[in-house]
Amino acid sequence: MKNNNYFLAILFFFTLNSCKKDRGPIPVAEQFLAAIQDHDYDKAAEFGTKETIKLLKQFKKIEELNVSEAKEKLNKITILSEDIQGKKAMVYFKEEGNENEQKITLEKVETDGEKVWKVAMKKEEINVIDDQE
Repeated sequence: MKNNNYFLAILFFFTLNSCKKDRGPIPVAEQFLAAIQDHDYDKAAEFGTKETIKLLKQFKKIEELNVSEAKEKLNKITILSEDIQGKKAMVYFKEEGNENEQKITLEKVETDGEKVWKVAMKKEEINVIDDQE
């Protein structure tokens, strides 16, 4: 059960992703979270930095090893706000059934000649979420 809670915490933390034509961090976060809710890590990876993509690959492997467990549908996510400071942004959100406000970091990076927002997850941040539960 602890592993399942850890896995879910990680999934919730992956809230943001890349957006095209600088639509801002919120649409990226929404697309990233939707992919995570569908357990579509390949789609979610489209919205992440290189480090985020590595973490998503690990999540996918973990989920594949736990084939006996049914894939849980995550609760509805509501985006609350964004805070953009230069090339970094924080998107704040809540998950239905959890009153705690959560946040995810995004970075503006250059991809194919365009500056786009990408979810920038780090292993250290995942441990913080796990400790909060």
